[in-house]
Amino acid sequence: MNKIIFRTDGGGNVGLGHLSRCLSLAESLKEKGIKCVFATKDIDSKIGGMIVSNGHLIEKLPSEISLEEDLNLTINLIKNIRPDLVITDSYEIDQSYLEQLKKLNIILMSIDDLAKLHFCSDIVLNQNIGAQNSDYSIEKYTKLLLGPEYALLRKKARDKQGLKEIKEIAKNILITLGGTDPDNQTLKIVKALKDIKNNIVVTVIMGPHYQYEELLRKEIGVSNQFFLVSDPQDIFGLMEKADMAVSAGGSTCYELAYLGVPNIIMVMADNQKKIAEELDSYGISINLNWFEDVTEEYIKKAGENLIKDRNKREKMSTKGRKLVDGRGVERVVEEITKQINRVVINENRT
Repeated sequence: MNKIIFRTDGGGNVGLGHLSRCLSLAESLKEKGIKCVFATKDIDSKIGGMIVSNGHLIEKLPSEISLEEDLNLTINLIKNIRPDLVITDSYEIDQSYLEQLKKLNIILMSIDDLAKLHFCSDIVLNQNIGAQNSDYSIEKYTKLLLGPEYALLRKKARDKQGLKEIKEIAKNILITLGGTDPDNQTLKIVKALKDIKNNIVVTVIMGPHYQYEELLRKEIGVSNQFFLVSDPQDIFGLMEKADMAVSAGGSTCYELAYLGVPNIIMVMADNQKKIAEELDSYGISINLNWFEDVTEEYIKKAGENLIKDRNKREKMSTKGRKLVDGRGVERVVEEITKQINRVVINENRT
């Protein structure tokens, strides 16, 4: 059986984006009979349970370790497990770390958003809109997989796409700011939407590490307009039913685009800025920019305008579905299996 190690983290200040997209990829690799092992730190029992329930193994790394200690533990793990391929997805990992892994004579893949390193990896994946070959410093052998053509959508999202009804007036609004929302921007959005006079119904998704549920419930009170859902099992069912959404600028944007859901983006992290700008320029999303600069009044106006503008929502929906076709994971898995098979063939020849 082929084996792959994912070196990634999720939870706390890191958020769940890295882990979530790795799980999307691991899900499809498992279907190909590939055993996936997650080498990770900073995960709690809830996140660990999410990995294990999907049929993968966990190798926990200590939380408070230096990058050098992290590297040494990962090298030992690779020597013990002897995987066919190692995938890294972490902003902490630097060029030297990757070079030391590559010396182990392994196939190395890096999932990236920033294009700040020189990559010695065999595969570099950047699923973000606007990513270009010229952004990257790579080796001659490195294969670049760039853009939403390679978006790592979860299978439950890929299974949902159908015809999208665009209503004259948007009624069902979804708020989803990822797994953590440490600055509680969800509350700010709720306050803004409460002031909208249209007969809207707002579903608020609270991620597994959201810590402000009590404040949120106090703000909403007894309401037939706002509904709180904590870490839902079928988040994509909620997305599918939404007429529009307010989201952060991470991977969720590609899932919403695939499902044809027009969305308003609030940028929650530096790596989301370019994504939000590009999606806005393509006419797929509305970019509110950096969260600290966004007022309740600004959110309210953007929401009111989009609720009433059927033509704009229809164009956003169509463009989103055109940009993200849902076959990104399939394409990435195909490249991974090509690389593994190429090594096997070469070994058999020798």
